[in-house]
Amino acid sequence: MTVGKKYKACLFDMDGLLIDSERVYTVSFSEALIKLGIKQGLTWDLKAKLQGLPGVEACQVTIDFHHLQDKITAEELFKITSERQLELWPQVNLLPGVSKLINYLHEHKVPICVCTSSDKAKYELKTQNSHSVFKLFDGNIITADNETIKGKGFR
Repeated sequence: MTVGKKYKACLFDMDGLLIDSERVYTVSFSEALIKLGIKQGLTWDLKAKLQGLPGVEACQVTIDFHHLQDKITAEELFKITSERQLELWPQVNLLPGVSKLINYLHEHKVPICVCTSSDKAKYELKTQNSHSVFKLFDGNIITADNETIKGKGFR
């Protein structure tokens, strides 16, 4: 990679790109769905519909997809999956190659930023094992609850 005038900055999503957090969503939703009688758990066709959605909205999409309206509410499913996710966040690590890339960009003074649909509290939980890399973003972290940017993940 050649760094210079060709690259002015790099913006990164976080979940599934920098950190292995998508596994946590898969596990938490799969476990909940299995308990609700959906033997296959979370499938890729449903997971694709959930990515980037805020929690309760993702849970409602899940309920609608599997016709679970008589078994659980979106708020109840959100509570179940969120509690499981809290148990799993401490296990989240960087994906392969991320540390090397971010260090390289930082060393070559290419401005870098993380933009995530996670709120600040979830960002902190998800990145607790990766502080040495995320500090290289020099505070350039945009979370869903950033008051200056109201996007899809902002609620």
